Amino acid sequence: MGNWTPRYLARVETFYGPGYFEFAAVLETMTASLLVDIERRIGDCRTLHSRIETACSLWTLSGYGLVQVHPDARDLFDARFPAVRTSIADFQAFLAGLLDRASMAPAVPQLRPQRLAETVTLSLQGIKSYTSSRDHRLDLIEALATAVYDSVVARPGLRAATGHTGIGADAPAEAVRGLPE
Repeated sequence: MGNWTPRYLARVETFYGPGYFEFAAVLETMTASLLVDIERRIGDCRTLHSRIETACSLWTLSGYGLVQVHPDARDLFDARFPAVRTSIADFQAFLAGLLDRASMAPAVPQLRPQRLAETVTLSLQGIKSYTSSRDHRLDLIEALATAVYDSVVARPGLRAATGHTGIGADAPAEAVRGLPE
């Protein structure tokens, strides 16, 4: 817990409730495990588009089934908690690294990998909050991945060089749809 004083720690638990630090530790472990799984799964993707879509789909679907069965688990994804914001920031950094490794200058210079990753993670929060079904969520993620991909490789000639032949080139949404909830 760093150099935090017992008084500060007590105030945090008073504000967020007893057990907050256990909650944060569970979330940190879940996030680390999920990011390892995402890294492994995107290794099978041939295109940047499919890597973006797969990473975003796995991230947003990670707790979907859990929340359907146990609605109280929503707290694990509630950005009002600092531990959840840390988890989101970890995914954002992961995504920025993925975009940065693509080694392509963005078609729009203002869209640095970090800014684009922040835009995506905030968009995913909205998608998670307002979609009514798993399929609806995946459809919007596919559209978001296409928009992000196009913002990175919208210049002539780069589409062919990256191997992306259109929406669903590697069909990650269809692959994710087949995963157990």
